[in-house]
This record gives sequence, structure tokens and C-alpha cells, in this order.
Amino acid sequence: MTSDFTPVLTITGSDSTGGAGVQADIRTISALGGYALSVVTAVTVQDTHGIHALYELPVDIVVGQLKAIMEDMFPRAIKVGMVRGVESIRALSDEIVACSSVVCDLALVSSRGERLASDDEIAVFMNRMLPRVKVLTLKSADAEVLLGRKVEGIDDMTDMAHRLIALGPEAVLIKGGRGRGKMLTDVLVLEGADEPVFFSSPNVDGWLLHGIGGTLSSAIATFLAKGEDVEKAVRRAHDYMRNLVVYSLASSRDRGALLDKVPASNVSARHVELYNSFLALVARFHRQSRNVAFYAKEMGIGEKYLRTITNSITGKSPKQVLADYLMREIERSLMSTTMTVQEVAYHYGFQSQSLFSKYFFQQRGCSPSDFRNSHSV
Repeated sequence: MTSDFTPVLTITGSDSTGGAGVQADIRTISALGGYALSVVTAVTVQDTHGIHALYELPVDIVVGQLKAIMEDMFPRAIKVGMVRGVESIRALSDEIVACSSVVCDLALVSSRGERLASDDEIAVFMNRMLPRVKVLTLKSADAEVLLGRKVEGIDDMTDMAHRLIALGPEAVLIKGGRGRGKMLTDVLVLEGADEPVFFSSPNVDGWLLHGIGGTLSSAIATFLAKGEDVEKAVRRAHDYMRNLVVYSLASSRDRGALLDKVPASNVSARHVELYNSFLALVARFHRQSRNVAFYAKEMGIGEKYLRTITNSITGKSPKQVLADYLMREIERSLMSTTMTVQEVAYHYGFQSQSLFSKYFFQQRGCSPSDFRNSHSV
């Protein structure tokens, strides 16, 4: 063993295609300079078209693998992926408690919308696994299953992440999934932080490749094992994933198709970074300022350059992006709180109810009161 020996453990199923599961995790951990340890929870019969059969290993075999590793080569971080069966989930939850850096990649819904876990399994995950987890990663669809409500946008993702943190994790990363716009946005919420952190990436087919979510979580675990804090570990993992997608290292079968798409995009890595910074500022100051110049100054760039950034990524001006975010927040307040229209107006920094109503009508074509009445239960 050398001085930079960094053991990282993955607990997940086997994917014989190598695109996901323990095979992909070992590849990711090794590529990022970690020493990959593994606990196999299930063996699958699958090809590139899907899973044809699945055999869950007995609980004593799964737990036996973990105990042997923990007693001999204690990992600095653990990634938990596919674990099935109430007893296995409960037993593994008890064993991983000794590790302070656990990343759980929760997959409750398949890419085709199929439920992958029973209600009993979900209950055990929530009650036993999540309190042991440092970082929880999951798709928007998974969050919908856990919390029983739809995800309509970034503000919903942020709210749901806060709700999940209340169950035990120190941080929650909700992935945007199959977005229809130019960008896919993930939202990271840290326990005790005032504002979320956004990670946006160009919406190319590579982000939907088999195994992308598992690879991201194992990358986060590896960076945590190397001593990074959560936000930096997630940021570096996203950078790593972006390189995989752009250069199509994840799947040689899709390399040609991906590279045909990427040159058509005028979105640079620098633009993505600045766009994420803009979103973070909007989330923080949208109630205080609707002035684009304020945000450009906070970012240390010119308004024209900020306009170039938002247009290249969303096709919208900074003012439109800000208005969209503000209106989603206002609409949520009108639908889900008992504040009067006047109170909502003052809450979001408008000097009077009449100015607020005028702004709302310009954006939505109706008054705040009419909007509230039309959306009342």
C-alpha cells in the first residue's frame, strides 16, 4: 500500500454489460485515483436492451462481504446503489454506520417509469438508511415517489431536497432527469445552508445513458474519500461526468452519435459555470432585486456578457430567466400559503400591491387574485 491509498467501497448489483452496477463503479473509482472495494448485492441477466432476470444474493452473503471489508480494509467512503429486500437494507444500514462518508444513489423508478422498490423497502430506506447517509442522490421521479408530490421545476426540487434532509442526510442532490430544454439542472441542498447550489449541463443524449446516475454517485464518494467537502465533491464529480458525456467515454457504442451532437452546441464549460452562479444568485436575491445589472455586478461580468450566457443556454435573456424564477416562487406562495395578495407583494419586494398586480398581469395575463382562485382546491 502506498501513502495515497484511498479505499472506496461500492455496494450494488452486478451489470454484465459493464454500463452500470459494480463494474461501472469500479471503473469510476479507479479512474479517479481510488482503490475500489465492492460488495455485490445481486446478479443480473441483462444486455443493452434491459434486465431479463435478477437474483438477489442472500442477506448473510451480502452482509458477510461488507463485514469482511470493514474489518480488514476500512473504506474512507461508501457508495450504496442497488440494494433489494427489507432484511438486506436493514442489515446494511446497521453495518455502514461506522463510515462517516456514505453516498446513497436511490433508484426507485426505472427510466421507463417502472417502480423498482416495494413500499416496505422504501419505508426501511427512509427510516434506517437515510439517517446514516452523508449525501443522498436521486432523480426527480424518485423524489416524487418518496414524498408523494410532483416535481414541476427547480423550486420544487429545492423544497423536496429540504424535506429529505429532515430525514437524516447532510446533503441531497436531486437530478433534473429527462429535461426538455437546452439544459439539465441538478439541485444540491446542504444541511444548514441558506441557498441551494445548482449544477446545469447541456441537455444532450449522453446524460441519459445507462449508468450515468450510478457513475456520478461513485465519483462523489471517491472525492469525499479524498478529503473534499460535499459541495466540492459534487462539483468535481459533475465536471468528471461532463467530460464523460462530451467525449463519450461512457459507451463506445454511442460515441459517434454523441460527438455528432456536441459540436452543434455553443455552450462552453465557462458559460455553464457562470449560468450556475447566476441561478444561485437569483435563488438568493430574487426577493430583493429584479435588476439584471445587480446580478452582473455580483458576478463580476458585464450585462451584455450575462445576456450572451443565458441566451446560449436557455434561449432567454437574464431578465426572462429571473422573471421565470420569481413567478414560480410567487405562484407557489399564492397556491400554498394563507398570505394575502398584499403580503405576498411585500414578501417579494414590491413597494405596493398595485405594482405587484401589474407585474403579475404582465407575466401571466391575469391578476394574482384570479390566479389564486383558479388554482384553489
